[in-house]
Amino acid sequence: MINENRKVRVFVSGPLTTGHMLDNSKKAIDVAEMLYQAGYVPVIPHLMILWGLVHNHPWGEWMGLCLELVKGCDAVYRFPGISKGAEVEEKTARKLKIPVFRNIEKLKREIPPDRFKK
Repeated sequence: MINENRKVRVFVSGPLTTGHMLDNSKKAIDVAEMLYQAGYVPVIPHLMILWGLVHNHPWGEWMGLCLELVKGCDAVYRFPGISKGAEVEEKTARKLKIPVFRNIEKLKREIPPDRFKK
């Protein structure tokens, strides 16, 4: 049985391999911290960079994993930057009717972090 008494899960989407991977990962973690401080549960695919250091997989496999994570989230937060992967994540989210946000205030107005709390 699924526990619906939970916090809202937000997928953090943005560049990883375009530019410097560690800088991009820090940006994703900073976004995740902002979401966490606002009461959300951030899902940070950029942390898979550590997994990739141990076990290399083709880009398509990483994207497949990310898209599975998107499916389990209630929203996507897209931070700035050019990213083929983030474009795929955003397109997938929209196709699944998962809202995509670029602004924390709009996210808080439209999907409060305690939306599923009973």
